[in-house]
Amino acid sequence: MDWKGEVQRELYWSTVPFGETEWRVAVIRDISTSSSPPTPVPTPRSDEVLDADISSMTAFVGDAAAFAQQNEKSVVLATFNDPEGGDFIDGECYIFAYDMNGTTLAHPYQPGVVGEDRTALKDANGLEIHPGCRDIAARGGGYLYFTFPNPSENYRNELKLVAIRPVDDTWYVGSGIYIPEMDVVLNQTAIDSLVARVKEAQTFALNSSGYANDGELFAAMNEKFGTGADYIFAYDMNGTCLSLPFQPEMAGGTDRLNFTDAYGVEAVRLEIDAAQRGGWRVCVCGL
Repeated sequence: MDWKGEVQRELYWSTVPFGETEWRVAVIRDISTSSSPPTPVPTPRSDEVLDADISSMTAFVGDAAAFAQQNEKSVVLATFNDPEGGDFIDGECYIFAYDMNGTTLAHPYQPGVVGEDRTALKDANGLEIHPGCRDIAARGGGYLYFTFPNPSENYRNELKLVAIRPVDDTWYVGSGIYIPEMDVVLNQTAIDSLVARVKEAQTFALNSSGYANDGELFAAMNEKFGTGADYIFAYDMNGTCLSLPFQPEMAGGTDRLNFTDAYGVEAVRLEIDAAQRGGWRVCVCGL
């Protein structure tokens, strides 16, 4: 990783009188150079290599959780916050820690965020990162996707798979690996269109008294909102599939609560979590 890499920047500042003191207000920006070559996309890993990387990350986070449970919290956090943190710095993997309220407890490469409330932190697609991590920790651990700048690839936004483990019921630890082979950053127009379509489908469902049963309702929803590969799916809060147009055999009662995708992410549980928070975005691959 190149967290310590040098970046050329411009700084503009001015002095502003404020009462009996003077404030200096500054604006800083990175300077990009047109001569810099584009960052190449890494060669895709084989499934076997990626599986091994995920297994290694999972074990890494498990070891960190065990270490945290067996030692004084102050010692543990000092270790996790040390960029030379021994067993808890491993290539691109490092341990981060948060309490259940979203306060950063450990981040070895971003010491400035330690102690900061990051509940509102979102990825490039608008996904709320901490609520997803917190809900997974509260269930005993698991995996989550989001997009995040990769310092090893010129801070390009890439898909990141993170493993989360609770230490106790007040805080959790995690780590992640990038999966740059999958392009998951959407443009804002696509995001706005998706959100608007789901909200329109929600309104349609809430005003569905004219349909004899759920089957008729979901058929009407698919006809109205289905556009080729895009469709509206529906689950109840227990994970029972109600409508899945391209897999109709799943609809009408299949329990998919424990469904996991190719990378071990419990996709349906993440969607239920988001719905119970009032509805927001989740990133799932292979639902």
